Amino acid sequence: MYHDSKCDDSLTATDAAMGSRKRSRRTPNITKIQLEAVFHPKFENEKSDTQIRQQMLANDTAKQGYLEVSLKHSGSLVLWSGGQRFYSKNSTNNAFTMVGEIILMQHFARCYGIDKWRSEYDRCSEYLHQNKLTCSFELVTSMLGQHGDVPIRDYLILIAVADRADSGRFYSTNELVAFAHQYRLPHNDVWIFASKQAS
Repeated sequence: MYHDSKCDDSLTATDAAMGSRKRSRRTPNITKIQLEAVFHPKFENEKSDTQIRQQMLANDTAKQGYLEVSLKHSGSLVLWSGGQRFYSKNSTNNAFTMVGEIILMQHFARCYGIDKWRSEYDRCSEYLHQNKLTCSFELVTSMLGQHGDVPIRDYLILIAVADRADSGRFYSTNELVAFAHQYRLPHNDVWIFASKQAS
């Protein structure tokens, strides 16, 4: 979260009552708040699996949709809004955000080499900042707790992109893949099936 603050250095009534000399008290007054991160809803818990399956089959039969299949990566959620604005599920500036930042920088170094990685990282970062985008990554590491198998190598996967300039709209799969390819970000494998016969 971003905020502007002003500080009040005046002597308070409490200070006067206690006989204190004027001292500097830095009390921030928040004057502006700006949304930096948007969370994608993870589960649809309001319907039973049977209801969801019946709706999917009905949509498929009516040719009103398609089935999208992807791999599940079990790790920790890390969000990036450009610069050093990294967030985990409920906080910032913790082990999850720091490890996420390091792994992302290592990814850029592997993709672009030691001479170009920083400029490409900064280019991607600036694009996120200028376009008010937040990238959501699944961070899979062997050091931050285990949600499943321990990975051979730590990695992260781009799982969603939120457009904060467009009411927090999330990119479609095609938009996400195009964006990931533009900056060589790691994204999930996805298979799309238009019919029961195709699947």
